[in-house]
Amino acid sequence: MSQSTPIEITIKGLQEQIKELNEIILGLDASTSPILKSDLPSSNKEIELLKIENLKLNFRIKHLLNSLDKKDDEISKLKNQLANLDGKKLG
Repeated sequence: MSQSTPIEITIKGLQEQIKELNEIILGLDASTSPILKSDLPSSNKEIELLKIENLKLNFRIKHLLNSLDKKDDEISKLKNQLANLDGKKLG
């Protein structure tokens, strides 16, 4: 039984990693290429649906922010009224 040097062990490990990476790359190419080629029309439809959903959500966010601004104004007015009442009680 021959003993391997640290360099030989490192080289074998790197060769194994290269084999694994090549298998992963081949698997990715095989699994993604047909999907990308065959699903282009449905991808465009999905993009359009996502754009519409995004517009709806942006609209909703805008109105929610407006509602929050109104509530902030109401809170500010109530705080002012409370401060005025406290001032009248002290004076």
